[in-house]
Amino acid sequence: MLPNGHYVLENYHGGTPFPNPSGPYKAWEVLANVVWAYQPAVYVNSPSNYGSVWSVDRYGNADQTTLDVVYR
Repeated sequence: MLPNGHYVLENYHGGTPFPNPSGPYKAWEVLANVVWAYQPAVYVNSPSNYGSVWSVDRYGNADQTTLDVVYR
């Protein structure tokens, strides 16, 4: 924790930062696991459709975000 009350995640190289959250900063560790969770995405675009990003979370939930993309 920094003097201003902020938290810093150091030496993070991918994956779940805190696989077993514990200790006095457990709530922050749980939040960090959500923020830095692995979320694969697929980008699909062609002249006949909008740009779409599909995200799938660790529980198998899929969500689509549609974008306006200039295709050339």
